[in-house]
Amino acid sequence: MTDATLRQALAYAERGWPVFPCQANRKIPATTHGYQDATTDEQQITDWFTRRPGYNLAIATGAPGPDVLDIDQ
Repeated sequence: MTDATLRQALAYAERGWPVFPCQANRKIPATTHGYQDATTDEQQITDWFTRRPGYNLAIATGAPGPDVLDIDQ
């Protein structure tokens, strides 16, 4: 995790897009309930991304978040 990751997570949350952490260098949610734990709560987001350096940032897609197509090669 970098300060930039935390800032970006908080910026997404401010837009109303729920975010959650994923395991470092993976697309596997790092919370008990995965994307269902996504939140816009500033305190929870700050806790996640300061407690565990290296978490990846994920946005819960679909309403209210954006629709996304992620293609890996």
